[in-house]
Amino acid sequence: MPLPAHFPLVSQRLTIRPIVEGDLADLLSINGDPEVTRFLPYPTWQSLDDGQAWLKRMQALAEGGTGQQFVLVMNATSRIVGTLLLFRFEESSARAELGYVLGRVHWGRGLMREAITAFCTYAFSHLALRRLEAEVNPANAASAQVLLDVGFTLEGTLRKRWVAKDGAYDTKFFGLLAQEWPAHEQQHAEGSAERVTMRRGQEVLVDSGAPGTASVIDPDTLRARPVDSSAMAAYAAERERTALDTTDAAEAAAIASNTAMLFALLGELERAQRLVEFALQRQAPDVDARARAITEIRAGQVLQMQGRLSEARVQLQAVVERCRSDAALTTLLDFALQHLGKVHFDAASYAEALACFREALVLRERKGAADLVASTRLALDAVYRRT
Repeated sequence: MPLPAHFPLVSQRLTIRPIVEGDLADLLSINGDPEVTRFLPYPTWQSLDDGQAWLKRMQALAEGGTGQQFVLVMNATSRIVGTLLLFRFEESSARAELGYVLGRVHWGRGLMREAITAFCTYAFSHLALRRLEAEVNPANAASAQVLLDVGFTLEGTLRKRWVAKDGAYDTKFFGLLAQEWPAHEQQHAEGSAERVTMRRGQEVLVDSGAPGTASVIDPDTLRARPVDSSAMAAYAAERERTALDTTDAAEAAAIASNTAMLFALLGELERAQRLVEFALQRQAPDVDARARAITEIRAGQVLQMQGRLSEARVQLQAVVERCRSDAALTTLLDFALQHLGKVHFDAASYAEALACFREALVLRERKGAADLVASTRLALDAVYRRT
């Protein structure tokens, strides 16, 4: 019985969809690269005949209900950049394994981390998996780091696990549990909004990695502006169209919620507010509580940027209290406190801002989220300069 499908999955830069035969020409340039296939169990492709044989094996997995092969497509170019495989699916144990390949020209851009993050959310929610696993050749340090960055735990080394190409080799064994995923998922969501990547003079560059989303923050006012307004406007408009055209309510809401903040940065605050309202209408409180809480935080951010500080404070304080009382939302508390602190900062209520930022800092240090810690330290420094 084939695995249930809820595709395509759309992330900031990628679309993940099941493979079709027409994809093989693009995949030949990827799997035909010996550097790409160096740690893979199958030989480097020499021709489309190799691709056809591989596709038949993948189709057999799908027909047997034990796996499914996907391709990764760049949203900006519609070109295939890699693959992702779900396999060894065991329904009785609610577990499966992941395999993945990325074209060499795309290495070092965080694309595979983005793809696996999106896929983990799908696997734990739509497939109701209890556990995901992955094996990595110890010599493939970059692949191991991707799994660690996503949230997988290195559980051990399996000695002489497989025989392929040059003989028997060890593998590092990684695992991720469903109950662990919400905290990791939110850390990724927050990081995309607050990732402090470098200083540029007195400003701080924030870049989620998606095209056109880079912004700079003034460390004195904590106000952000786009690095390239034209690029951000084009990307935001494209994502808005995607949100409005997406039939899956949860996916449409997630895209709209993220895109609202881009329009807010561009100063199109009414457009941002409409997208936030669109998202909230599609996020059921009893089903999408975490996603809805994130959107409510963003609604508070939009109110703040509109200068409606009293309304923003009420909105964000309500989210903070809900995060304190609801165990399912506790990992969002630092996110809510950070933005409530910014509202107090704009209102010149520096004691209240300081209290919010200090609590957020403690929570983020416990998470070990270096980028988010840097974001909160930046906010604290701004308060200290005013008091």
